[in-house]
Amino acid sequence: MEFLFTDIEGSTRLWEKFGTVMGEALQQHDTILENEIGHWGGQIIKHTGDGIFAVFPSGNPLEFALRVQRKLRNHDWGAIGDLRVRFAIHTGEAQHRNGDYFGAVINQVTRLLAMGRGEQILLTAAAASTSHIPPGTSLQKLGAYRFKGLSQPLTIFELTHPEMKQQLFLRHRLGHSQRFSLTSRLGAIRHLAYSFMA
Repeated sequence: MEFLFTDIEGSTRLWEKFGTVMGEALQQHDTILENEIGHWGGQIIKHTGDGIFAVFPSGNPLEFALRVQRKLRNHDWGAIGDLRVRFAIHTGEAQHRNGDYFGAVINQVTRLLAMGRGEQILLTAAAASTSHIPPGTSLQKLGAYRFKGLSQPLTIFELTHPEMKQQLFLRHRLGHSQRFSLTSRLGAIRHLAYSFMA
C-alpha cells in the first residue's frame, strides 16, 4: 500500500495575513486534489486542515503528485501569490481501523512531510522501488536521514521535472532529523579540528 500526505507550506502565516481569502484558496486547493486523485487510483482518507492523507492501493501517487503540482503552479491564487504544497510518499503495511490507518509507516511518512519544502515531492526508498516514475521526470537521491523517534534512517528521494523548481535538499529542523552519511560526519570532524586550531 502506498501512502501520501500533503501540506501547504507556511499556512499559519497565510491564514493570519489573508484570512477569508486563504479560506477560499484552501477550498480551491482541495478541489484540485479531489478532482485528480480518482484518476490515479487514489482515495482521500481525510483532510488534515491544510492538506490531505491519501492511500493508493494500486494506483500511481507520483503521477498524481506531479499533475497536482503543475495545476497548483498554474492556478491564480489572487492576493496570496503562490500556494506552495509539499508531498511525501511512502510504501508499506499499516493497520486499518475505523476508516483510518495507523502504524510505523504512517509515522515515517508524516516525519518526512515535515522535512519537505513547498513544491517538493519526496518519497522513501521503499516508495521509489515500487512506484512507476512518470515520463520526463527523474528521482534524485537526497541521502539517508535519521528522524526523531525512528530507530532506522530513511533514504529519501525527490521527484524532479523540468517544469518544477528543483530544490534537492530538505528543510532542516534541529533535533528532529540528522543527516546520516559518512560525508557529513567527516565534515563535522574537520570543522571541529579547525575550531581547535583557530
